[in-house]
Amino acid sequence: MSRLQRVRVHSLRTSALLVVLAVVASPLALLFATNGVESLFVGRTRERAVEGRDDVVALVRGATGDVGTLSDRIDAIASARDQRIRVLLPDGTVPIDRDHLVGRGWLFELGDFIYGPDRVAVLTTFDAGRAPLRERPEVRAARASEHAEQCDHSTLGNLEICDAAATLPLPGGAGGLAVVHAQGSSRRALDTLYASRRQLLKLTGFVLALAIVLWFWMGRQMVRPVEALRDELLARARAAAPRADLQVNRSDEIGDVAAAFNALMAVLAERGRANEAFVADLAHELKNPVASARACAERLASDVPLDDERRHRLAEALGTSAARLDALVTQFLELARAEGGLPDESRADVDLEALVRGLARTMGEGSPVVIEVKGKAATTDPIRVQGVASRLESVLRNLLDNALSFARTRVCIEVSRAGDEAEVVVADDGPGITPADIPRVFDRFFTTRGDRRGTGLGLALARAVVEAHGGTIQAQSPPEGGARFVVRLPFTRR
Repeated sequence: MSRLQRVRVHSLRTSALLVVLAVVASPLALLFATNGVESLFVGRTRERAVEGRDDVVALVRGATGDVGTLSDRIDAIASARDQRIRVLLPDGTVPIDRDHLVGRGWLFELGDFIYGPDRVAVLTTFDAGRAPLRERPEVRAARASEHAEQCDHSTLGNLEICDAAATLPLPGGAGGLAVVHAQGSSRRALDTLYASRRQLLKLTGFVLALAIVLWFWMGRQMVRPVEALRDELLARARAAAPRADLQVNRSDEIGDVAAAFNALMAVLAERGRANEAFVADLAHELKNPVASARACAERLASDVPLDDERRHRLAEALGTSAARLDALVTQFLELARAEGGLPDESRADVDLEALVRGLARTMGEGSPVVIEVKGKAATTDPIRVQGVASRLESVLRNLLDNALSFARTRVCIEVSRAGDEAEVVVADDGPGITPADIPRVFDRFFTTRGDRRGTGLGLALARAVVEAHGGTIQAQSPPEGGARFVVRLPFTRR
């Protein structure tokens, strides 16, 4: 495989590189994103200061007593807007000063933990360096034109600090004009972010170099073993006889994958051997009727005269061989289709008890063996399963035929519910099944009938059909004697 083929966009190496770059760049991206978000809120600082001032002005205008009685309500406004609100009287005193510029909630504490408590120091230093409140530009402008606003930028902490002032008559008819002054600032000292940005750029360069080294190491530790495993698997696929013997010399996930491939190839090899054995058994079963038909053909083709009796025996032998060949081929095709899951065969609700009673009535006619059917109570709903009716009929027919061939006097069929499944039990009073034969009863061409009646595919076909319907089938030999075959199929609820 060429180097160009190895370098692909959609590969583990590319994915690892993208992950490394994303992890390295994420702090820097977060910093720039935070800086951008904080900048968006700067424009709101002026608007919030004006809103806080106007709320207090409206509160004072509606008051009837002394301004000092409004202290608690002004405190609530300052707290809600994270502002410092003061009321300046004509004599220069400040009876109300509520400072909530620095919040005390968990959100502010989290911000101070991440960015540092720079904002507190910046606001304190900035306000201490300004003129007294009554001499500030916004207060002078408000006394001249009723209200004024202005914003200043603090280079110390990169904060935007906005002031809004307004004048109004004192409540209660007292002379002079009071000044309401609201001050707000941007929520976070951005100077920390700017300084962090410069340092983080340097750190990112160092971490990126380290990350690239780690990327190469990850390629050696993870990608190369996967590529080696792929090359070995492709080599095994091109071999004449693929073997399940990949070398598992690792104890990590790569070793687990190699062991899983070994298990998969072992199962496939076992199925291949089973198919070879099946073909061999089929060829063996076909030999007898083919040999008989060939002998009859040779006898008919000879010049030896044939009397009527011999000609009749030859015709009967040919018919028997043809019938056996037809049965073998038909059941072989049905078995192959059933083992493939019965594709393209329409399914419908099948009443199991009605199907069992119909088969018992048909197959019991003229038989010395009594067939007894035990079903549901008359008041219960029918026991239905979703399936191919003709295939389920073939399963029950095979089980009944098998039971009748071994039963002495009686065959019992019971249809019942078993949790979420419908259960059919076919039991006979025959000699039973030996413990050694129980694991083999569903094998292809296995039979214990001495007269070789049947093809030996009936029970194998029954199992394949049941499994194609999502069910199970078991063979049992109870201690009291006889054989039991238990079929369970998913129950269709109504």
